[in-house]
Amino acid sequence: MLLVQVLITCCAAARAQISSPSRLRVEYLENPITIDTPTPRFSWALSNPETRGSTQLAYDLVVFKCDSKSGKKTCQDIAWNVSKTSNQTLNIEYEGVALQSDTDYMWTVSWTDSVTKATSVPSTAYFSVAILSNPASIDHSAHDTLVSNAWTNSAWVSSANNGSLNTYRTTFDIPAPPVRARLYIAGLGYAKSWINGELTDTHELGQFVTFQKRVLYDCVDVLALLQEGENALGVMLGVGWFSLSG
Repeated sequence: MLLVQVLITCCAAARAQISSPSRLRVEYLENPITIDTPTPRFSWALSNPETRGSTQLAYDLVVFKCDSKSGKKTCQDIAWNVSKTSNQTLNIEYEGVALQSDTDYMWTVSWTDSVTKATSVPSTAYFSVAILSNPASIDHSAHDTLVSNAWTNSAWVSSANNGSLNTYRTTFDIPAPPVRARLYIAGLGYAKSWINGELTDTHELGQFVTFQKRVLYDCVDVLALLQEGENALGVMLGVGWFSLSG
């Protein structure tokens, strides 16, 4: 009788375990580093629910702000914490505190099974906010891309030959080992960049836009290319879409 009781208990515990969410996305992207909307949308998938006929009864979603100022990335400050009874897994709009420009965030999500009432272990993903305008002016009622004024503080890159052959180079010093680094570059349709002799990205041609009205930029994680001390940045511009006429 004791053996039967133990077997039944074990089987019941096994059935209560459910898979964690998978395919975590922010604005349909996996761990993006260029989110430029004040209300990004979160999505996930439920992988092969173990219980027949089960659906998501509820979810718990938490967004943490990350900090690298101490020399090590930590994600502890809660920016948004929501627990909701809902079967929605697509396009959950952010409703937390205002997102900050050029900042990393971590988010976790877990779900509760409608049949077993068991809750999964949370899954974790990341996203980064691009260069935004004044964070205090963000209007959470409008799902619009923010227009940045931070580019006005950017530094021009030049060279001794004043851009001979459309190539530019500059050097800069980093006093301590870097823990986070992003390269924001707008090449009007075509640009290649190198840091310390290594190509920063593999894409060849940017998207076509009406350059008189809008200019797109690329954001690249270049932490692995940087070193403590002197570093060199090289840029080569091409004609690209901007040179087209007619």
